[in-house]
Amino acid sequence: MTVFKYQVAMSCGGCSGAVTRALKGKVDEKKLDVSLEKKLVTITDYPELFKDEIAEEKVKPEDVEKFKYNKLLDIIKKTGKAVTELKQEEAPASVEEAA
Repeated sequence: MTVFKYQVAMSCGGCSGAVTRALKGKVDEKKLDVSLEKKLVTITDYPELFKDEIAEEKVKPEDVEKFKYNKLLDIIKKTGKAVTELKQEEAPASVEEAA
C-alpha cells in the first residue's frame, strides 16, 4: 500500500483545518493525517480512492498511483497553501492485513 506525503505551509489551526476540509469527502478520514506540528499531510492509499475518476479517465494500471498523487496534490494546492511534494512510500502491511 502506498503512502502519499505532502509538506504543506500550515502555520495555524485554520490552515490545517482548511486542508482537512478540502480533503474531507474525497478521502477516507481514517486514511488521512494532517499534522500542523510537522506541516505534513499524509494519505494512505486504498482501492476506492478516486476509483470513479480513474475509470472515467481510463487511467492505465501503471499510472494509477501517479494519478492519485497528482489529484491529491491539486486538492491541497486549491487551499492556497504552498505545497512541497514528497516521495511516495510503501506502507508496511498492518497486523490486520497480515492476518
